[in-house]
Amino acid sequence: HYYLGILFLRRNLFEEAVHQFTTSIDQDNNFMRAYMGLGISYLKSRQFSTAMATFQKALSMSEKYPDFLNYHGLA
Repeated sequence: HYYLGILFLRRNLFEEAVHQFTTSIDQDNNFMRAYMGLGISYLKSRQFSTAMATFQKALSMSEKYPDFLNYHGLA
């Protein structure tokens, strides 16, 4: 599901990307790249508060990914 999310995100099909990333997270809630894709999908679809919440959740789970902090600032 993660790779389908990436495909949809690259094609600006954000609703479909959100669905795929969410499914990926449901299967493994520690999959940080799926959180990144989900947050970026929300960000690009101008759902800023949801994007911010997604990045905050990911940051609370792991601080090893500085990109989350960067995207959190953009949201």
